[in-house]
Amino acid sequence: MKQQIIDTLEQQSQDYKTRIEMMETTRNQAFEKQLEFFESQRHEYNAKIDKLQTENLDKDRTHASLSHKHERMAEDYERKNRDLT
Repeated sequence: MKQQIIDTLEQQSQDYKTRIEMMETTRNQAFEKQLEFFESQRHEYNAKIDKLQTENLDKDRTHASLSHKHERMAEDYERKNRDLT
């Protein structure tokens, strides 16, 4: 009788260990999936940031060039206006 109880308890203990291992495996797999998704999103956002920074730099250069051209044209206009008077 006692041996039967011990065997039953050992079997239950083994079943609990197996369930715990399965839960840990499932939890680890879910964590790995979340980590992969996070890394994917991070890579995607970093690529978008890089693209926006490049576009912003190009627009800054264009703006600086147009501002310089505008200043030169304004100076030319003032000079020509003075020359006419």
